[in-house]
Amino acid sequence: MIEALDDLLRVFLETKLPTFLPSDDHVRFEPPNHTFPPLVGHVDGHVASVYMLDVRENRRLRTNERRLDPVTQTWRLPPHRVDCHYLITAWSGATAASGIDPTIEEHKLLSRIAKAFLDEGSLSFVRTLPAAKLAALPAQLIESELPLTVGPGEGFAKLAEFWGTMGAKQPWRPGVYLVVTLPLIATTDLVPGPPVDTIFIESAAAIGIAAATASFERDLVVGGVVVDAANQPVAGALVDLLSAIGVRAAVHSNDDGEFALPGLQPGLYRLRCSHPDHPTPIPQAVTVPLASGPVRLVLS
Repeated sequence: MIEALDDLLRVFLETKLPTFLPSDDHVRFEPPNHTFPPLVGHVDGHVASVYMLDVRENRRLRTNERRLDPVTQTWRLPPHRVDCHYLITAWSGATAASGIDPTIEEHKLLSRIAKAFLDEGSLSFVRTLPAAKLAALPAQLIESELPLTVGPGEGFAKLAEFWGTMGAKQPWRPGVYLVVTLPLIATTDLVPGPPVDTIFIESAAAIGIAAATASFERDLVVGGVVVDAANQPVAGALVDLLSAIGVRAAVHSNDDGEFALPGLQPGLYRLRCSHPDHPTPIPQAVTVPLASGPVRLVLS
């Protein structure tokens, strides 16, 4: 997914600065060492070096929250979020003999790069990439908004050390320090099993009662999801569980349409579901404990 971010940065810069960076040849990701100036010499105009320095987990955004997809009945894992650190330097193909100061040209390009990112505030695949490129990305990544920081106050702590590794022939250059937060989307989701019937058994021997006369209590749970005719979760639906003697339990579905009715005894029940914005369907018969997976109630 980092390669997708590289592609996003390239397209973003070419789109925002077409005069300076008109094509892929003008946005490069190679190390800005002594081999870079000859590369620039083959390109007419300017080149931006967008070099990745580091990748670190953004622990502030770490979460273990999972979301249940009511249509596929799979758990969507939360993405890990990483901060991708880039050093962007500007290179001009101009020479002193042409009457154009290459250093001034590079400073001009750097200022426009910094302004483009600051004006944008955050990056987005769907706002930047063409449809053909979006088709190859995961849906969660396409929908993500990528926070960015331009020139953080603390700067790049090891900038001198970095330029020292670029070789004696490459002098220190100014650059724009950019940090982009990228979600690393899980490639697979978790498929949950059916709702668990929780059984509490108290040992007769442990409480000193003869096994023949001991009674055991079972606490069963009925769970499921409420959806509408379009298979979208319905929040706030009232789910009633009815037995031969009337209503035994009632609960409202949560934001994901899920519900759970605990504390039941084995037997035959009817599930009734209602919501003020939907027609009320016919009650559904269920046998507790459940023989199969989650109960699915459809408001149509």
